Amino acid sequence: MYGRLGAFCKTVCVDKYYLFGKSFYLRRQKLLLTKVTISDMFAPPLPHPGRLYSAPNRFPGRESGQSNVVNRVSCGDLRECHIGLEVELCGRVQYQRVGRFLTLRDQYGMTQVIAPDDRPDIGRRLANMPLDSFVAVRGWVYPRPPGQHNVRMPTGSVEVIIKEFRMVRPGKKSAFDNVSKSKFKKNADASKSLPTHNRLTSEEFAKCESPSVTSRFARRTHTCGDLNENTIGQDVHLCGWVELKRLGRFLTLRDGYGVAQLVAPNNRPDISQQISSIRLDTIVTVKGLVCARPPGQKNVRMPTGAIEVSVTELEVVDPNEKIEPALPEPTTNISMQIRSFSTSSNIFSEETKPTKVAPDTSKFTHRTHTCGELRDCHIGLKVRLCGWIEYQRMAKFVTLRDAYGSTQLVAPVERKDIVQLLDGIPFESVVTVSGIVCGRPPAQENVNMPTGSIEVVLNDFMIISTAKKQLPFTIRDFNKAKEPLRLKYRYLDLRFPEMQHNLRLRSKVLMSMREYLCNHCDFVEVETPTLFRRTPGGAQEFVVPTRLPSHFYSLVQSPQQFKQLLMIGAIDRYFQVARCYRDEGAQSDRQPEFTQLDIELSFSDREGIISLVESLLEHCWPEENENKVCAPFPRMTYAEAMDQYGTDKPDTRFEMKLKDVTDAVKLSDLPEMVMPDFTARVVVVPKGSVQLTPTVENKYEDLTKKQFPSTRLILSKVTSIEHWEENLQKEFSSDVVTALKEKLNPEPFDVIMLAFGSKEQVLKLLGRLRLDYVNYLESKGVNHHRTSHYNFLWVLDFPLFFPGEKPGTYETAHHPFTHPHPDDVHILQEDPLQVRSLHYDLVLNGCEVGGGSVRIHDPVLQLQVLKDILQIDPSSLQHLLDALHSGCPPHAGIALGIDRLIALLCHSNSIRDVIAFPKTLEGRDLMSGAPIPISEEEKALYHIQTVDSAPMEQDTHNVSEVSTP
Repeated sequence: MYGRLGAFCKTVCVDKYYLFGKSFYLRRQKLLLTKVTISDMFAPPLPHPGRLYSAPNRFPGRESGQSNVVNRVSCGDLRECHIGLEVELCGRVQYQRVGRFLTLRDQYGMTQVIAPDDRPDIGRRLANMPLDSFVAVRGWVYPRPPGQHNVRMPTGSVEVIIKEFRMVRPGKKSAFDNVSKSKFKKNADASKSLPTHNRLTSEEFAKCESPSVTSRFARRTHTCGDLNENTIGQDVHLCGWVELKRLGRFLTLRDGYGVAQLVAPNNRPDISQQISSIRLDTIVTVKGLVCARPPGQKNVRMPTGAIEVSVTELEVVDPNEKIEPALPEPTTNISMQIRSFSTSSNIFSEETKPTKVAPDTSKFTHRTHTCGELRDCHIGLKVRLCGWIEYQRMAKFVTLRDAYGSTQLVAPVERKDIVQLLDGIPFESVVTVSGIVCGRPPAQENVNMPTGSIEVVLNDFMIISTAKKQLPFTIRDFNKAKEPLRLKYRYLDLRFPEMQHNLRLRSKVLMSMREYLCNHCDFVEVETPTLFRRTPGGAQEFVVPTRLPSHFYSLVQSPQQFKQLLMIGAIDRYFQVARCYRDEGAQSDRQPEFTQLDIELSFSDREGIISLVESLLEHCWPEENENKVCAPFPRMTYAEAMDQYGTDKPDTRFEMKLKDVTDAVKLSDLPEMVMPDFTARVVVVPKGSVQLTPTVENKYEDLTKKQFPSTRLILSKVTSIEHWEENLQKEFSSDVVTALKEKLNPEPFDVIMLAFGSKEQVLKLLGRLRLDYVNYLESKGVNHHRTSHYNFLWVLDFPLFFPGEKPGTYETAHHPFTHPHPDDVHILQEDPLQVRSLHYDLVLNGCEVGGGSVRIHDPVLQLQVLKDILQIDPSSLQHLLDALHSGCPPHAGIALGIDRLIALLCHSNSIRDVIAFPKTLEGRDLMSGAPIPISEEEKALYHIQTVDSAPMEQDTHNVSEVSTP
């Protein structure tokens, strides 16, 4: 029966439903239906429970011209017989859960209301709804899903699906309580906002027919919503429109912030006469004294129901009146603020220092302001904005986004032309708009937006470029596309706020580096060629064909030779933001083309370069970054780094150092001990045994077998000391177990990673497992191992050479121009592998962000390294040897990897996120498809022939990553 009734109610017209409903209620409940007129949401108290009223809709915010009939009911009335009705409810918020369900309470009972799935805007408002707020709801009565009835509530079998929703008055707990007081205090600048009574809401602005009316609102001392028992005894100046009047003496005044009752004193018949003659909806200004209402006459349904204003002056506003005085302009002169897009906080943009003036980013453009710039101090200004459509709802509200932030636009109800343009406009279309900045209505401010306290009421709306209805993906942080799709449509991906932030931070850091080197240190920026000849002894280079047969260029892997030649040419302080190219294949944290800050300095040494870099980083470090750089940085030799951390780029934000247990393991008779470089090392992971699953164990054991065949790995959990000892005794004798227990002192729930075998492989294996397992623990929510600071570290005294692929050969550890350590020069010819170099690496949080060295300036020593040790033909570097014979000063330099450094500053796991147009791991550009085949004519022009082979597969899954948890 009830299901058929609900279906019928949705299909028949209002009049038929009214008659049908009447007969239904007479038969079911014997209740009388009476048709009444409800003026607005502040209607008199609800009638007796159970009486259902049918009335024309007057729901706030609804457009005029609609005549749907809704039913005003109390929260305790709703039953299954009401299923299918459209109803209006008013009440206070009793409960709120999961950002979707509210329980409303009035004097007759409670009922549950729910935000529909297709209205996330309502869901967000419900999630931030303070308890005890007075709200008004309109929606459809639906049965609750099976099994979700609440038998303890008379209305427990039904719920109201919200169609429209309004907070009439917030509860005792404001929405601002969700924002930390310290952060709000830090970001809220009183000098940049106007008093509340000077802020025009969009509702008030719609009432302003002329600047004269606008000026009256601006000159008031209070709003109607400001009045309460604390203002009793104060003289006030109000402005609003007449909503109700009665008895020729009482008048209800409304503005954009609330309502207040006005009363004419008994000794002022002139004011009573004015009240009688005033028409409803007329704009008036009022001066008077706030008084307490007489006992028994308080209106508990009105926020201002405890007071009334005794009128001393009442004036009807004339729209044609000359403005006297003129509407005051905002007195605060603030510069444009670029919105700061942060993954950690999005409440307000950072407060700028008063001594700094931000550049005018609207200069030379069509706009007057950016979408991230408008604040309370701009209320009343006419502005012009340009940007992309981010959201649109109800063909009335639009969120406009540009590179600096977002601003809400509101289309006036009477501007049907704008409403028509908004209806159906695709997201990401480019528009230009103009309008007046107004304050948002009370309790509708969005504290999660820097511009959340204002909105722009539209005067003009022009579509510049219409986007496709279905773009490859939408610009939404909560639903990002996979990386291959983002790289293919990189121009869309660049619109994400974090990409905007990353690229602007990169530009800012590079500009600061240039400013420090040029203005503070008198360096010279010199551009060096990209096309050069192959450099022996370095990384693999890209080859560029020429029109000369069998002659090729090479793309420089770094400006190494050029900067040394500049030192010889007396350009003694050189730097360059250089583009470099290396064809090194698949590298997880590298790109085939990358950017580095190249620095070279004459008459300097290692200490000079280290001091310069530390000062440079202190100067260019972003001010908004809470973790500041503190020089001097710690130092560690290469031997110490390998011995303690198993890598030459250790992450020092957590301990878990490698422990040498070789003496303990040697107490047993193991076949691996016959190795000349046998060692045994242990890594202890505190409280990490819970996450050590068999899957992880198998993964690490497979890694050891495939990549470290000369090493044996034993993983053990310390569930209890006795149990751990029993497990170890299966591998070692009791003497070894006792010695290990004394050295390690394990505790319950620790993980013990023991590896023994070849020293080089043992150190590299445990260094890799140490970092990988901490990353794994943090992915599972265990964050007590690694700190959140930026830990810089200098790694010094690298080996000058490593063994080559062929026995008896050597290869340089970095490049053949690195100077050997002065203390080891005497053994250079006898034992090259024991020679240390004057190379130094800068490590940040486990990532190498810079590397440099003192260069060889002696031509005899340079020739010895090339010819005698590395066995490189000196003729390929004859130009450099000739230059060294021309008088070369001692010099040193360094190169900082900009991509990795910015990725760490942005807390990004991928260096692709700080490069505008990156390549994939296989060196492909998914957007353009490069590299691509060339025609036979081009091949003939450059005298090249190609060998047919399988086509290169596009890399669609690998990501260049920097380990920055």
